[in-house]
Amino acid sequence: MNNPTDPAVLFGVEGLVAVVTGGGTGIGLMIATALESNGATVYVIGRRLDVLERAAAEHNKFGRIIPLQADVTSRESLLTVVQSIKARHGYIDLLVNNAGIARNLLPPHLPSPLDDADATGSTVPSIKSFQDVLWNTGGPTGFAETFETNLTAVYYTTVAFLELLHLGNLRRGSLPPLFAAKSLSTEKPKARRETNMDIDKGSSQSSPSSTPPGAYYSIPPTPPASNSPLPPDVCLPAASPTNALSGIPLPTSQVITVSSSGAFRVDARVLSVSYTLAKHANMHLGKLLANLLADWNIRSNVLCPGVWPSEMTRMEHLTPSLLAQTVPLGRPGTLSDMAGPILFLAGRAGAYVNGAVWLVDGGRVGTVASSY
Repeated sequence: MNNPTDPAVLFGVEGLVAVVTGGGTGIGLMIATALESNGATVYVIGRRLDVLERAAAEHNKFGRIIPLQADVTSRESLLTVVQSIKARHGYIDLLVNNAGIARNLLPPHLPSPLDDADATGSTVPSIKSFQDVLWNTGGPTGFAETFETNLTAVYYTTVAFLELLHLGNLRRGSLPPLFAAKSLSTEKPKARRETNMDIDKGSSQSSPSSTPPGAYYSIPPTPPASNSPLPPDVCLPAASPTNALSGIPLPTSQVITVSSSGAFRVDARVLSVSYTLAKHANMHLGKLLANLLADWNIRSNVLCPGVWPSEMTRMEHLTPSLLAQTVPLGRPGTLSDMAGPILFLAGRAGAYVNGAVWLVDGGRVGTVASSY
């Protein structure tokens, strides 16, 4: 009998097939490295093929980091890369929405009322200077680009990969809960979702479902039908979602959205107003997806990193050493700091985690005005 507390079992990701957007640098590359070095196959997606290929060449342990060029803000590009992965593997188990940008960056020092008494003799009122900085920092185009990449693209990337995530579930025998219940009982399952009227009232009148999640049932083996949605080389396993390792539940397919510790901040020293707002919306989307995708047994969780070495933090006034001064632990995050939560969420240890937000920032958010 397998030990249900064996860390090798709980945190193992061998055989997992993952997609990481923005996987060529920074946190995305750390996530890809952590997964691949522990036996997963990882497709890293980004706009710059040379960056992706260099990342794969330098960080591959088993040769399973696969670079694919795509622009997550283009729906056509997303469909192309999905078809490429479908042709290669036929399914995925994990999608990590990591690609992100920061625009409209505020200067290190914002004009304040104290500037009225500046020894320079300037006669410009500080409120006007303050207004000019906010008005001219990036402009509406930068605002729109930030939301397009950090929010809209996350939504459409998730939608584009839904079929492959579903096929990953079918491959493991993890049937959608309603379908699993139907296969075990002749009684028609009750609808789970509220009516629009119930939603408008702010309450649900529907009865709670008595059906446990599908992953915790022993599903009888089902041979693939002739009209099965699975590709020819992907077949339903004989094992149920739980009995492959003596009662240790298999994780179902999952979407992990990488937000930011900045999503919680409401202080005046944020990196960028547009970035902070987009990452907060991005975090909310990740929580919403946990319910939107629940009928398909696809989970959704959110990771909110703090200060990590990346292209974004290499800007002159955002060096890791400078930002680390505001972190109670006194340092930026490392590869191992990112590998821990990712291997937990991706492995059996995180199989019961859904709709959760994981803040991994060394305590930084606790030192500034924040909204949880």
